[in-house]
Amino acid sequence: MRYYPFILFLFVLFYSCTTDITVDLPDPVSKIVVEGVIEQDEAPYVFLTRNAPFFGSFDLNDFEQYLVRGAKVTVSDGNITDTLSEVCFTVSNDGRSFLVCIYIAANPILKGEIGKTYFLRIESEDEVLTAQTKIPDLLALDSLWWEPHENPENDSLVSVIARITDPDTVGNYVRYFSQRNSEPFYPVFVTDDRFFNGQTFRFPLRRGQDPDAEFDNVTYGYYWRGDTVTVKWAAIDKPHYDFWNTLSYEMSSGGPFGSATVIKSNINGGLGVWGGYAAYYETIYIPE
Repeated sequence: MRYYPFILFLFVLFYSCTTDITVDLPDPVSKIVVEGVIEQDEAPYVFLTRNAPFFGSFDLNDFEQYLVRGAKVTVSDGNITDTLSEVCFTVSNDGRSFLVCIYIAANPILKGEIGKTYFLRIESEDEVLTAQTKIPDLLALDSLWWEPHENPENDSLVSVIARITDPDTVGNYVRYFSQRNSEPFYPVFVTDDRFFNGQTFRFPLRRGQDPDAEFDNVTYGYYWRGDTVTVKWAAIDKPHYDFWNTLSYEMSSGGPFGSATVIKSNINGGLGVWGGYAAYYETIYIPE
């Protein structure tokens, strides 16, 4: 309660002020932004763009200007080195079409293996970026099931519940994705085991959804009867976790009193993330 007068004072101060304040922010240094992934039994892929000013305008119709084209991208496990090829295609969104390019191995000679470390190198004009990531040990769920909605009036909705036994060593990190029917896998959260190290416990696995979809407070996080649900429970290393954790915090810490978060990147010479996944998949069908 003792904070209320101070908050009210700030509200009145900002509400009553009419003086315009103009801050001349310099343009950011142009850097390559990396989103690279390698998963066990899968070939790596890398998506490259350039950063844009935070307060600048972003036109999806001019998306191509942010793509990094013609880069030399290699991935190595210390013994085998694979050079990725640039593949471009056109996608449509709300009646608009734009070009997307990714770097993939058309005929991969290198695929992810649990326990191995992978080194990424990107050469683009006069820039060289490097990174490394490890695919950690697999962290499987003990079991997965569904339960009816706690409110009988919402009997078409269900919760998906998981049970897991966390290893008794501190420092296990997970990124969780979910898929409903034929929808894409949507990321839901990242977590570490600081508060449940070595424990066996159950918890709900909420449904991920398209971030551009309309929010529905009643159905958010739930599945429907008749759904086929696939869970991707992916173990990641700490630098990989730090990136997604700080990015998630930054995206949810808005507002006039929000503070900027330094997003931790494991890319030397650039921004973004190069991340390995030890992915555990499990699918259940929810009867109608």
